[in-house]
Amino acid sequence: MPYIGANLPYKGWTTDTQFSSVPPGFSQDILNVMPVDQGRRRMRLSSRAGFNPIYEFGSAGPIQCMVRCVAYTGASGALKTVIKDRTIIVKAGVVYYLEQGGVPTVCSIAGGLSAPVNTPALNASVRTVEGVQFNDYVYLCDGINYVKVDISLTVPEVQKWSDPYNHIKVTVSGTSNYATLVARYGARIVLAGVADAETNWFMSHIDNPEDWNPSASVTDAIAGGSSEYGTLGDRIVALIPLGNTGLLFAGQRSMSYLTVDPALGDPQIITLSRNIGIVGPRAFCYGPEKIAYILGYEGLYRVTPNDFSLDRAQLISLNVLDAFFSKTQWEDLDVLLTYDVELRGVWIWLTRRDQPSVSVHLFYSEQTGGFFPQRLYEPAFYGALTTCQAVVADGRTPVALMGSADGKIGYFDYRIISGIDGYPASGYNSNEGGTYTPPTAEQSVDRRVLSNLTLGPVIGDLGTRVMVREVLVELNSEEHLPDLDVKGNLPRPTLALSYGDTAEKAIAASLTTVRVVLGDEPIVDGGAASTSSFASTVDGDDATPASITDYMDGAYAPSEFGLYEARSTFVDPESRVYDGASPDAEYYLKRDTFDSAERWLIYHTDTNSRIYAQQAISGVYSTDPTVGEYFFVPDGVTTAAGLQSDDTATIAGVLIEAENLALGELYEGNNNHFRCRVRAGALYMQIASQGYPWALERASVLVDAVGMRRNVREVT
Repeated sequence: MPYIGANLPYKGWTTDTQFSSVPPGFSQDILNVMPVDQGRRRMRLSSRAGFNPIYEFGSAGPIQCMVRCVAYTGASGALKTVIKDRTIIVKAGVVYYLEQGGVPTVCSIAGGLSAPVNTPALNASVRTVEGVQFNDYVYLCDGINYVKVDISLTVPEVQKWSDPYNHIKVTVSGTSNYATLVARYGARIVLAGVADAETNWFMSHIDNPEDWNPSASVTDAIAGGSSEYGTLGDRIVALIPLGNTGLLFAGQRSMSYLTVDPALGDPQIITLSRNIGIVGPRAFCYGPEKIAYILGYEGLYRVTPNDFSLDRAQLISLNVLDAFFSKTQWEDLDVLLTYDVELRGVWIWLTRRDQPSVSVHLFYSEQTGGFFPQRLYEPAFYGALTTCQAVVADGRTPVALMGSADGKIGYFDYRIISGIDGYPASGYNSNEGGTYTPPTAEQSVDRRVLSNLTLGPVIGDLGTRVMVREVLVELNSEEHLPDLDVKGNLPRPTLALSYGDTAEKAIAASLTTVRVVLGDEPIVDGGAASTSSFASTVDGDDATPASITDYMDGAYAPSEFGLYEARSTFVDPESRVYDGASPDAEYYLKRDTFDSAERWLIYHTDTNSRIYAQQAISGVYSTDPTVGEYFFVPDGVTTAAGLQSDDTATIAGVLIEAENLALGELYEGNNNHFRCRVRAGALYMQIASQGYPWALERASVLVDAVGMRRNVREVT
């Protein structure tokens, strides 16, 4: 047989296809691979470039907001003659400004707000703050405060944004709640997201964000609930200006569209969808040609200004990642979308609040129409919480600058070929006079970008087997020359064959599903009944808890037994979290610390209370969740001595095991030719790298048909 060229997955990852017949252009197992290479910017499959920080705040806390702002600046009272392109940053309630090539610097604070300047002007305890530029100010809100930043001054000044306090609020039990959402809509500012009034929306007076008092004039302020337009009937989650004149109110389970500003024409509020909602206030971004990308519970939508309905026709992840999105637990995620101009695609950040290090994100490529899963390994940047387009030190086209929940700021610098997350961006290396200190070679080991690409399957006709005789791989020709002081001596990419009787067995080489099985359980027996009725009143009188020496915890009503599925297989087995799949989804299994020992624990989702704790075998708590008995954890018990040993469970793995043959290291160019003799029902080629950058030109295999399978049952 001739050599067979591999199906290169430029359309990325799919979770919806059958194992034995993957559509052209897709892969069922791919991680940290991009459709554009790091060096030449050509469309070829490549390991992801490392994330490049520019600054890290010394104190803990999230980057709550980032707003790009451009304005003429100068001294107070003087003519403003110097135009500056800066970034306003809110971190732990404090407002900073960032200039090109500089570091975040605290803004000044006007009278009427807190002093000194590093005192928070906004709420330090909320996770996000929303902001937008309008003329010479950046307007910010967090549900508790309204502030504005005068960006026309050489040192921006934080001031009180006064009038919204008078009109955009709801007072409940003496506590005033303010807006949490803000957007610029033409010549107005729009506010929404007021607690206890989540369906209402508000517009400022035309060209005056300090006037929120509604009146009959169409140029005056507008309050949706007291106007002819009314509230929306669904909680407003995001405000999305769309097209030339429209404003999209993205709800929890609906989409409504204001066609035009009331001052400019005959407005209508059109219902685009009654059952599609947005997953979070930052789950959207803008692309070219006035496109908006919106992440809904079913997947990613592409919305254009000419769309007057929103349905599956705009769902670009349809039949590709339906299974992935249907299993996503949105309430546990910080969701953010940002458009990457250089890569021509959308970063879909899905950062887990409980275990950020195992977060799996997506990159959607406009060039190929594919989705590519990603994981980051920078300890203070496992995912982005906020973003904006910004100018950076080397003066290139504005980049997608991102901030994390752990106080780190950076971007993907595609001028740097790097295989680690955490190498400084161009112009920010402290060794060269910049602002960010590179990690050491030892620190970089844990920050290597672990990339993996699976090609295939190679499969014969049903009932037959195939034999792979040769494998050829052609990589990029440029040799990677690492900075040994930082990146260390990275191991080269490797090639392996994964194979089995079926395509499903050949690719599923790890534990993805476990079954929790009931062991022993205590029985409460009141003995034999001696009478059918009580002869007198039974009164338990006043209970004294201190006198109760023993009790039984009845736990939760829904059963904790059944199948649990891994949230993600893109993490090492010890870091996986397994969610209850059937019969109830109210429990999850993960490895955590209990009584000073790391072990597997079963939790309840509502209260995160421990239900069962893994027991040691010969003094060791196994990293395999299927090893060891599980004892019941009564409410309030925090030590092993209090575990209930007569209420037990066990865990059985539902494991599909593949066979694997390592072929060897891969080198630049086409000098990667391997001979082997592997017989199987199905095979996959797997390229893996621990930080060494690579790009794939092509791959092929020499395959022979070797006859029928042997496990044939004779029927008489």
